[in-house]
Order: sequence, then structure tokens, then C-alpha cells
Amino acid sequence: MNKVNSEQPEITDNDMLPEYDFTDGVRGKHYQAYRRGHTVTIDQADGTTVVQHFTLKMGQ
Repeated sequence: MNKVNSEQPEITDNDMLPEYDFTDGVRGKHYQAYRRGHTVTIDQADGTTVVQHFTLKMGQ
């Protein structure tokens, strides 16, 4: 039977762990870049390159 460490508080689903500190976070910081989309370039083993551009669909 394991002994419970009384020094550590019990963590529930509603508790935020100390390593997740968002005190200096900025809401919406990457919003406009996300709306513009992003490009992914894939270099295939046979020497070809595939380029795909992803954008946010309207209404999402």
C-alpha cells in the first residue's frame, strides 16, 4: 500500500498546474496570421516537391 504525500495538494480537473502560467499571455496574438493560412512544403523521397496552402474556411 502506497503512502500519500501530504505535502502535495490533490489535483482535480479544475486545477491549473503551476507550469501552465498564462499571466503574460495575449489573447488573439496570432489571430490574423491564422486567418491568412499557412503553406506546407513536402520534399518527397523521389526528388519531387508538394506544396499545399491551408486557409481557414469561412464559418469556422
